[in-house]
Amino acid sequence: MGQHGAEPANSVLVKGLSVDEILDSSWKPAKRSFRWVGNGEEALLIGHSKSSAGESEFSAQRVVATSGGGLEKFRLENFISSLNGAISSSCIYEGQEVTPEDIWVGDDGRHALILSNKTPEWRRSYRALYWLLDLNSTSPTLEALDRDHPLEEAQLAIFSPTGQNVAFVRDGNIYLRRTYNATTVPVTADTDPSVHNGIPGWGYEEEALESNVALWWSPDGRHLVFLRTDESMVQIYMMHLYTAAEQNRLYTQTRPVRYPKPGSPNPVVNLQIYDVERGRLLNIDLPGQLPDDERIIFSVVWLTEHLLLVKQTDRESSVLMVFLIDLQRAGMATVEAELIRTESDLKDCWVEPIRKALHFVPADPARGIPGDGYIDMVVHDGYNHLAYFTPLRASTPSKILTSGQWEVVDAPTMLDGDHGWVYFLATVPQHPDQRHLYRASLDGRSVIAVTDDTQPAYYDVLFASGGRYAVLEYRGPGVPRTSIIVLTQNAPDIVADTDLNTALVVKVHEAASMLPERRFHYMDLGSGSLAPIMELLPPNFDPGRKYPVIFSPYGGPGSQSVTQQFAVNFETLLASRGYVVVIVDGRGTGFNGRDTRCVVHGRLGHFEALDQIAAGRHWKTKDYVDSNRMAIWGWSFGGFLTLKTLDMDGGRTFGLGIAVAPVTDWRLYDSLFTERHMRTPNHNGPGYDETVIANMTALRGVRRILLAHGTADDNVHVQNTLMLVDRLVDVGAVNYDMMLFPDADHAIRFHGARKVLYQRILDWLEKNMLWNS
Repeated sequence: MGQHGAEPANSVLVKGLSVDEILDSSWKPAKRSFRWVGNGEEALLIGHSKSSAGESEFSAQRVVATSGGGLEKFRLENFISSLNGAISSSCIYEGQEVTPEDIWVGDDGRHALILSNKTPEWRRSYRALYWLLDLNSTSPTLEALDRDHPLEEAQLAIFSPTGQNVAFVRDGNIYLRRTYNATTVPVTADTDPSVHNGIPGWGYEEEALESNVALWWSPDGRHLVFLRTDESMVQIYMMHLYTAAEQNRLYTQTRPVRYPKPGSPNPVVNLQIYDVERGRLLNIDLPGQLPDDERIIFSVVWLTEHLLLVKQTDRESSVLMVFLIDLQRAGMATVEAELIRTESDLKDCWVEPIRKALHFVPADPARGIPGDGYIDMVVHDGYNHLAYFTPLRASTPSKILTSGQWEVVDAPTMLDGDHGWVYFLATVPQHPDQRHLYRASLDGRSVIAVTDDTQPAYYDVLFASGGRYAVLEYRGPGVPRTSIIVLTQNAPDIVADTDLNTALVVKVHEAASMLPERRFHYMDLGSGSLAPIMELLPPNFDPGRKYPVIFSPYGGPGSQSVTQQFAVNFETLLASRGYVVVIVDGRGTGFNGRDTRCVVHGRLGHFEALDQIAAGRHWKTKDYVDSNRMAIWGWSFGGFLTLKTLDMDGGRTFGLGIAVAPVTDWRLYDSLFTERHMRTPNHNGPGYDETVIANMTALRGVRRILLAHGTADDNVHVQNTLMLVDRLVDVGAVNYDMMLFPDADHAIRFHGARKVLYQRILDWLEKNMLWNS
């Protein structure tokens, strides 16, 4: 066994990239955040990015079409040429400078909503100050969103589609600010701090909605629908904050989190709707036999000014219920929802929370569309595909628009009603690691690639509401770039390239000798399905040498780690230093067919670990692999999968393991995620028992294990790691090391902790990889 700092036999570890390099912005593509403004063909957009000085810069432009020689041409021109000047000259309030951190322009183009003083709450939520700016004024003045409470933080603020109102949430209650007369109107008046209106509680933000937004304007701005979330029965997890002592406090502080765990009470959610003109608040009654805390609402979509579609499951996500709500049938106090669709024959699987793909299709008899309908995603022959439902109350699709052994992605779709096309993002047959833009005909007869799907690529898209323009982001495998495009009958026309990342292109070219090579594989790991695998080979790879290997799985249900996206990250760093890095998307992961995903239902970790072990054994046979120097590491679900792999492998394949913020017992994680994939403990007690990291004999057979966790992790509580350590202590195990990061959350960034974590992992790997092979 070599000593720390000694040179082992066949060592290939080199200096490579540094932790500082992958954490700074020099390897990150410039990224604007685009928002389309306006409706129809006007196609206004606003983008903001960070300047070299770290300040936010804003611009607002429109796509302009001109005709010349019978050809239509397009260009970008300023929409609000004075936007930057107006903001910089008027962001003063009572003598204090206000630094804009984000901005929205109302669809009428009259007002800008400015955010400042942002303080994060959880992963997606925050508190901030909001301000209004009149863009039509000759001398624009910054105005507090709520004049009576100018310096009180709000939790959310959203323009109405008309731009005449801003709905905002403060202390769990909704208010309306009239932009035309500066009055503020309360919509709700709950006094219980465990009740949230218009914003989700912790569980809904993290799992059900995956958003900090729980209110939705009708297209005409006359109604506001929102979730009222009552968490009073949800039990509290108490986080301890230790560094408060640095502020002359002798005792730790605590921060309570309403955190539902499997089998315990869930939040009680109800839909309510506010009539802006009448000032009337109505309850929406969703029929069914579900108890209050058994209902999970995960999608709310306006179809028209008076029609609303809502998706709901039971707490085990075993039944999908789709409701249609017609405001024209509203009573005096309630609106009765109509159950129009159910899906319950899931063949031992779960309802996937599809939120973005749904799109309304209005009646157009002249074009062969006799009645209203909508596009939605369904499971067809074992894969996620688009279906067309018409009439609106149809319980089954009238047409399946896409089909085959590839999957449509849950991303926004866009309807070109004039030509009968639906635009969408999808994988490529036999290549789930790719994303391309396609269009399908409403008659279900054809699917056409908009981007060139004969070339490996990963795209994202942001459609303008009028359906004619889009922001198209190329995310890899080359250096990312962004274009504004016009969707035409033929190939899309590029209006402008907004981010070409030319500096990063040069940097990648100049550093080519120190960056790893990426190889993609598809391998049958014994399950009958092909697992996508990405391998990162060290610079100047020599197949005649022996390299240490690190597996880096995530592996969560429906997730994806093997993609064609450009990235310079920690795995890149590891490969640059002489490690072969292997990433396996085994069973349970997404975009590779429903059968591949659903096999893990009720047994999280079992099949996922078997696939990592099978791939590890295969890599051990490669000539360039040092079979005695193999490690596995992961974060969050990846940390759980790392430990479960060691729990089942006992050190025979992987001699080292690193688990950051791991789940070690699924009874300790949140109920909305866990019960979707494991059912409740009452219905699946043995399944929960099997997932616990409890095989101490196997873990003691591993050469060494490194555990890391933030003590203020609101997502995967540090309780998970501490309970595992207690089991290790109980059997006298000493083959592990542990790092705790005071007051760090799931991302482990507090007080520069991410840099320390990465450096510690590098040092730990180098020390423990250095034994004589």
